[in-house]
Amino acid sequence: MEYYPLFLRLERLRVLLVGAGSVGRRKAADLIGSEKALAGLPEDFLWLDPEVSYAELTALPEFSRLREMGKQGEFHLVFAQRCFSPEDLDGRDLVFAATGSRDCNAALARLCAERRILCNVIDAPDDGSFIVPAHFRQDSITVALSTGGKSPALARRLRQDLQAWLGGKYGPLLALLARLRPLVLEQTCSGSNCELFRSLVNSDLADALQDGNEAEAGRILRELLPTALHPHISEILGKF
Repeated sequence: MEYYPLFLRLERLRVLLVGAGSVGRRKAADLIGSEKALAGLPEDFLWLDPEVSYAELTALPEFSRLREMGKQGEFHLVFAQRCFSPEDLDGRDLVFAATGSRDCNAALARLCAERRILCNVIDAPDDGSFIVPAHFRQDSITVALSTGGKSPALARRLRQDLQAWLGGKYGPLLALLARLRPLVLEQTCSGSNCELFRSLVNSDLADALQDGNEAEAGRILRELLPTALHPHISEILGKF
């Protein structure tokens, strides 16, 4: 059975992360979306001593409304230094088993399966119901890929190659398209919208924006945009 790719809106979910060792820290930072934000958490959210046996003592950070709060530099996080209890799964939508104990992770996966809760198991992907693809973010662009759990090492290599190839080329173009879209929707019908946006993304506009060539970017916009939108070109280009 192949995995089905999916992007989740975490702020609508109640997420449980069990385990706060090095792997758990990376997972928490990824969930929050910022290593820097994680480092700025108050001291009462400090992680467990890495020497502690995670089979006996488990961290249970609770994540809620992550994206909205992340924009404001705030996170609703509940941290508990204690053993995992089955009651911790009550009301959860998503669980990450990231302890340093194989037995603990396996038991957690079984409990989630019984309750039909989506679970990711760090050290044994097949025990869980989903895996997290290798991914990276550039501005508002997220690229994710997977080898179906067959080779995480290859997935990481492919991610690195794609990230190097992509560079920062499309970030400025995406920002421009975000400013342009509402203006286009006011002017044209849906059929011509698709054709217009295809022509823009297939033009040399991304290169012009990446190079900081405002004159060339303006020329391309005047060539491809409806005449009614020409007065908005400076606004569409934004701050160069």
